[in-house]
Amino acid sequence: MAPVQRMLCTLTTAAMLVALAAAPSGAEIVRLGRGSFSTSLPAGAKGPAAARGRPAEPAVTRRVQGPVPTNDWWTSLVWKRNPDRPQSDPMFAHPLALRAKAEGLEVSYPTHPTCTPDGRNYNYHFRPDLVVGVEDLDAPRTVVDGFGDWTVAALWENGSRRLRATVGHGLPYVYCEATGGKAVIRCHGQGEVWHGDGAAVGVTVNGHAYGLFAPKGSPWQVDGERVFRADLGQAGCFAVAVLPKADADTLTLFAHHAFAFVTDTQVSWTYDEPSAVLTTRFQVTTRPRQGTERRPILALYRHQWMHLADGASRAGWHGHPLLGDHAMSGAHGHASVAMPPAGDASGLTDHTYISPRGEMKVLIGQAFETRMAFGGVLPGLPGVGGCDADRLAGTLDEAARRAEPLGTRDTYWTGKALGRLAGLAHVADAAGKTSARDRFLSAIRGTLERWFTAEAGVRPPCFAYDGTWGTLIGYPASYGSDTQLNDHNFHYGYFVMAAATLARFQPAWASDRQWGPMVRLLIQDVACPRRDDRRFPFLRCFDPYAGHSWASGHAAFAAGNNQESSSEAMNFAAGVVLWAAATGDVGLRDLGIFLHATEARAVQQYWFDADRAVFPDGYRHAALGILWSNGGAYATWWTANPEEIHGINFLPVTGGSLYLGARPAAIARNLADMEATNGGPAREWRDLLWMTRALVDPKAALAAMDADPDMKATSGLSKAHTYHWIARLARLGPVRPDVTADSPTAAAFGRGGETRHVAWNPSRRERTVTFSDGARLTVPPGAVVSDEGGR
Repeated sequence: MAPVQRMLCTLTTAAMLVALAAAPSGAEIVRLGRGSFSTSLPAGAKGPAAARGRPAEPAVTRRVQGPVPTNDWWTSLVWKRNPDRPQSDPMFAHPLALRAKAEGLEVSYPTHPTCTPDGRNYNYHFRPDLVVGVEDLDAPRTVVDGFGDWTVAALWENGSRRLRATVGHGLPYVYCEATGGKAVIRCHGQGEVWHGDGAAVGVTVNGHAYGLFAPKGSPWQVDGERVFRADLGQAGCFAVAVLPKADADTLTLFAHHAFAFVTDTQVSWTYDEPSAVLTTRFQVTTRPRQGTERRPILALYRHQWMHLADGASRAGWHGHPLLGDHAMSGAHGHASVAMPPAGDASGLTDHTYISPRGEMKVLIGQAFETRMAFGGVLPGLPGVGGCDADRLAGTLDEAARRAEPLGTRDTYWTGKALGRLAGLAHVADAAGKTSARDRFLSAIRGTLERWFTAEAGVRPPCFAYDGTWGTLIGYPASYGSDTQLNDHNFHYGYFVMAAATLARFQPAWASDRQWGPMVRLLIQDVACPRRDDRRFPFLRCFDPYAGHSWASGHAAFAAGNNQESSSEAMNFAAGVVLWAAATGDVGLRDLGIFLHATEARAVQQYWFDADRAVFPDGYRHAALGILWSNGGAYATWWTANPEEIHGINFLPVTGGSLYLGARPAAIARNLADMEATNGGPAREWRDLLWMTRALVDPKAALAAMDADPDMKATSGLSKAHTYHWIARLARLGPVRPDVTADSPTAAAFGRGGETRHVAWNPSRRERTVTFSDGARLTVPPGAVVSDEGGR
C-alpha cells in the first residue's frame, strides 16, 4: 500500500464510514457526531449544471467506477457544459495541448506566446497541428474511459470504429488503441516528412516536429504529406509524440519508448519531520505493447526539475530546497535524509520542451521524486512585543463588542468573516485578553455549528451531498460553487481555518463525538487523499503534477482551466495542517504539508515568476492575477484595480502565509509593480498589502501603517490583526525561510545575524523544538512562544 493510502486510516473515522455507507438513497439527513448534512438539495437550490441550467452528468464509460474528478486540466472532457461541443474544450496537458472532436483528437504543441498590446495577458493558444483518429470515425460523443492522478483515457465510438487515447501532464505522447479501421493522422497544414522508415515517420507541421509510430509490419502510407494511414493488424495500437528536435536520433529515441503505453499515474508523499523535508514520488505504470521497454519519456515542470531528489545538480537544484537560489548549509541537515530509491529512472536528458510554465526538461523513467523543505505554518504570531498596548486593546475591545454568530450570506463571504474572527481570536490570546478571545471563539462556534447542522426540510445554511458528482456543496452557494463546483478550496479553507482555531482552544469541540467529522468531510471534498473513497474523488481541487490547484469545476474555456486566488488555495492547505496538528492526525497533517509545500513552489514560479524564467517578454508585469492553463492574465474576475489584482494572491494573511516571504525579491518586485501600475501606494486594500510587505520589509510596512491611522479594514481582516501582525514582525524581523524546524508549526524570523524562533506546541506535553540553525525552543503545551520574550 502506497504512503498516500496508508496514512488515511485516521482521516475518516469509523463512525463517518458507517453513516455514509448506511444512508439509503432516499435519505435526507446523514448525522456525523453532533453535525449532519443532507443528501438532497434545499428547495430551489441547484447542483452541477450543463448549459441553460440543465443538470449535468459525468460523461464516462462503465469502466469508470466511483466519483469522477472535477477541477482538473481535462475536466471539460467529462463535464459537457456546452451541447454544441459534445467532445471537449481545449485541454493543456503540457507540452501537448489537445481537443476532442468527432473525427478524433486534435493535437497541438503551443510554442509561441501571444501577448496583448497592453502587456496584461499572455496565451499559448491552441492551434491544432494534427488530428489523430480512425478511418471514418465521426463519433457523436467523447467520454472518459479511465484516469490516473494526472492522466486521462478518452474514448470515441461509432459502430465498430473505436479510438481510445491516453494523454496527460508531462506526456509528449498520445497513446492510441484503435479498432474498426485504419489509424489515420491528418495534418492541419502541409506536413513535411523529414524521415520516413515504414512504421516510424518524422514529420514537421506548423514548425513542430512529430514522430508517428505504428507497430512493426504496419508501415505508414502517406497521402500528399497531409494524411497518414496505417493498417494496425492485430496490434491495434499506435502512438504519436511531439519531438524536442527534428532529427533522426531523436526520432529513434522516441520510437524506442513509444510502445511503453502509460496505463496509470500515481502520486504519493512522505514528510520527514526531523529534517522538515517533503518527498513526493511520481509513479508511472506502463504496459509494453511492442518489445520489452517499460520506461516512458516524461517532461517535468520547472518546480519539479528544480527539486529533483535524484540528480539534483543536473536538475538545477541550487541550494536550499525551499528557495532554489541560496547556498546550502550543512547545518540544515537536508542532505542527510535517507531517500527511497527512485525506481528505474534514467535521469534527465538534454532534451527540453516549451510550455506556458517555462522550460520543461525531459526524463526517461517510470518514477521520479522531488524533495522540498517545509518552512512551517503558525496559528498566529506570539506576544505583543513592539505593540502599543492601548492601541491593540482598543481595537480588540471594539471588535469583541460586535462579535456574534454570522448570518447566512453564502459560503465564501461567511468564510471570509470566519477568517476575520479566527485572526482576532489568536491576537486576543497573544495579548492575554481571554474574555475577548472567548467572544470571538463563541461567534465562530455558533456560526460553524449552524452551517454543520442539516435539518428535516433542508433549509440553508447547510451542506448537501451530490452523489452524481461526488461533492459536498454549501448552501447558500456563490461564484458557481454549486452549479460549476468552483472555488471549494477557497470557500471551505476559511471554514477549516476557523475550525482549527476552535480546535486549538476548545479541543473537545473537534472530537469525533462532536464536530470533527464535519470538518474532515469538508477537507475530503476538496482534497480527499484516498483513491478508493466511495464519496469523493482523489484530490479534487489539487493537480499534483502541475503543483497547484484549479478553481473551475468544469474547465470549459478556450484557455483551459484557471485559478485566480492562489493564496486562498494556500489558506486551505494551511488550515489542514493546523487542524490536523490540533487534533493529532499525523496523516492529515502530512496531506496539508504536501499541498502547502508544493503549491508554494508553483506560486513562486508561475504566479510571481520569482526566477524571471516563466513570463514571456511581452508580458509587462511582475505577477499574474489569474493563471490559465495556456498562460496568464494581469486581471481578476471582477476588477482591473491593480491593488486587487496583486492582493487577490496575498489574502488572507495568516500564520499560513509565511511562504510569501520565501522569495523576498519577488515580493518586492510584485509590490513595486502594484504601485507603479496604481499610480502610487494602495488606497483600497492598504492593510492587506502592508501585511504582505511586512513579511519581507516590516519596518517599511509599519511606517506606512503609522502614517495612515484612519485606514479601514479590508473584508476578512481587522484593525487589530493588521496592527498586531505588522508591529510584531517589526520586532521579530522578516521571514527566514532558510531556517527550518523539526516541527511543522514553527518558523524563524530575523535580519542580519539575528534570528528569532517561534513555535506552536499543539500537544498536551511540553516540547522542545530544534531548528536547523541549532537553536532550541522549549514550548509549553498549547502555547505559541518565541525566544525574544513573547508569550
